[in-house]
Amino acid sequence: MSEQFPKVLKNFDMYIDGDSVGRETETVKLPSTTMKYETIETGVFSRPVDIPVGFENSMELEIATKGINFDLIVPQGCGLNSTTLQFKGFIEDPGTCDKISFTANFTGRFGTELDAMKKGEVTGATITFKAVTAEYIVNGASIYEERVLENVLIVNGKDLKAEENAAMGRM
Repeated sequence: MSEQFPKVLKNFDMYIDGDSVGRETETVKLPSTTMKYETIETGVFSRPVDIPVGFENSMELEIATKGINFDLIVPQGCGLNSTTLQFKGFIEDPGTCDKISFTANFTGRFGTELDAMKKGEVTGATITFKAVTAEYIVNGASIYEERVLENVLIVNGKDLKAEENAAMGRM
């Protein structure tokens, strides 16, 4: 009988506009895909019903760094999608030793908040990246693509917003 083990992130690199910032990157928190629900209570239902009405939060990543990367201190470009961010990870299943490649691509804007600077210590920063596009690729196959400004949401190859966009005359 095969047991399921949690997959382990063995290594990763981050790229901002194509430049590696992996040496400075300590942790990355990807955006939440938690749905937001609205509770409906009417006489028709035997109990309250939660219906999905969108996503809980904006697409926001948090990146913790060590050291000062001067390119991350100053604002980048103009527009909601002026910066590209890419995460490339190597994941392993400890039960089977299967190797899994994981890539996450984003466009958006970021802001940086530096930690307090102290003589003789490595200074870090927290980078918040507000994304407007996201794509997750596992072993070369796209499993999730979202383009907020175009109202596109594709999960495992199925466009979940296609009918909605067609009804509004968007193609």
